Amino acid sequence: MQNKLASGARLGRQALLFPLCLVLYEFSTYIGNDMIQP
Repeated sequence: MQNKLASGARLGRQALLFPLCLVLYEFSTYIGNDMIQP
C-alpha cells in the first residue's frame, strides 16, 4: 500500500512537471521571438 502511494505521488509530480516545462518553453520562445522581431 505504501509503495503504491509513493508511485502515485511520483506520477502526480511528473504529470505536473511536464506541462510546467512545456509552458515555460512556449513562454521563452514567445519572448525570444518578440525580442528578435523588432
